[in-house]
Amino acid sequence: MIVRPVLYYSNKGFSLVEMAVVLVILGLLLAGLFGPLSAQLEQRHYAQTQNMLDTSKEALLGYAIINGRLPCPASALSNGIEDPVGGGICNHAYDGFLPAVTLGLAPTDADGYALDGWSNSAANRIRYALTTANNQAFSTNITSLTLTPNLRVCASGASITASACGSGVPVLATAAVAVLFSLGKNAATAVSNVDEAANADNNLTFVNHELTTSFDDQLTWISYPVLAGRLVNAGKLP
Repeated sequence: MIVRPVLYYSNKGFSLVEMAVVLVILGLLLAGLFGPLSAQLEQRHYAQTQNMLDTSKEALLGYAIINGRLPCPASALSNGIEDPVGGGICNHAYDGFLPAVTLGLAPTDADGYALDGWSNSAANRIRYALTTANNQAFSTNITSLTLTPNLRVCASGASITASACGSGVPVLATAAVAVLFSLGKNAATAVSNVDEAANADNNLTFVNHELTTSFDDQLTWISYPVLAGRLVNAGKLP
């Protein structure tokens, strides 16, 4: 006679407390995983944006060497082409976009505008402001080394005006020819933050400083000495 062992099976499952502990542990593990991934993704968007700004700056300098002037900013309806075509008196000197099609830059969105690294929407198009000083000389014909471009870049928007940085605020550029910028992750075009607001109010003063939780704009600019130096080296100016 064969005696078989009797096996006993328990129907007891996880208690609510045990399930809660498991869920808490899973939550902590996921938070630890997604936190670094999110930070890495943001850093990648930032780097992509900076690369686009740097590439665009070089494209503008190259355009100036070839054409003896800088292109006018594109309008919201010109499909990435300078407005007006051929330069002269720019229709959107302070509130326009980088004319990516005119510059031959790629990639662009479906309408011909260069984008920052944050999104594929119109709010993330690269902005471009161009000085109107010296009777539009910079968008018409740069023939002198004694021009006086007047775009300004300030380290803060505190007490900023349409034409000058606030009293006591460090000035990063007093004679910029052009300013290129992205409105950043928040793509804010109308904000309460005074620093970001200064970049969206369509005048000749701009703000740039380290990124913070309330300021995520990214800027670069072309100074007059840099532009003049490139033109002199290319034999376009004496």
